[in-house]
Amino acid sequence: CVLRLGGVWTPPKLPPVRIPPLQGGVGLSGLKAGDSYRKGSSDKEGNMPTYCCYMKPGAFSAEQERRVAEAIALVHCEVTGAPPNLVHVIIHAAQGVRRFVGGHPEEEHIWIMGYIRAGRTDEEIGRLMLGIVREVSAITGMDEHFVWVYICNIASEHMAKYGGVHPAPGGETAWFEAMPERVKAYMAYNRPGSVSR
Repeated sequence: CVLRLGGVWTPPKLPPVRIPPLQGGVGLSGLKAGDSYRKGSSDKEGNMPTYCCYMKPGAFSAEQERRVAEAIALVHCEVTGAPPNLVHVIIHAAQGVRRFVGGHPEEEHIWIMGYIRAGRTDEEIGRLMLGIVREVSAITGMDEHFVWVYICNIASEHMAKYGGVHPAPGGETAWFEAMPERVKAYMAYNRPGSVSR
C-alpha cells in the first residue's frame, strides 16, 4: 500500500499476488513481473512491514515514487519470503518538512526507515538494506552513498493492531481466526491464503 501524508487512505482492491516490475523488469533474484513470490526458509512474516521513505519535496515524479514503493516491496519479498502486497510504504515528500543532520539542513539524500518484525539474521538484514539502496538509487538517479536505509526490528509483543497485541511467529492463524468478522473481511484483501505461512 502506498500512502502519501496528507492524503486519505482507503483499502485497495488488490489483484492476486504478483511481482511488480522493477528496473529492467527483473528483480534481485531473477523474478520478473508476473512471477509469483517465492516462499523462502525465512518466510516468517505475518504482520505488515512498514517503510517510511523521506525524499526532498518535488525532487522526484509520482511515477518514481510509485516505482520506489514497488521496489521496496519486492526487495522485502525476496529477502523475507513475504508477498509484496503485505508491505506498506509511506512516501514523505511534503513541502514544509525540514530535515537536519548535525544541526544543519539536509535534503540531498533519501532516508528510508523500515519497521519489520524481529527474527531476521544479520545477513538477511544486510541483503534487505543493500537491495533497497541499489533499487532506489537506480530508480531515482540518487547516488547510492546518499540513499540511507535503517531497519528497526520490532518484537511481536511490541506491536498492537486490530484491537490486540500482535502474536508471536506461528500464532497468526489462531489470532486471525479470533478476529471479529468485520475485521477479517478488512484484512482479507491482502491475505494470500493462510496468515501463517
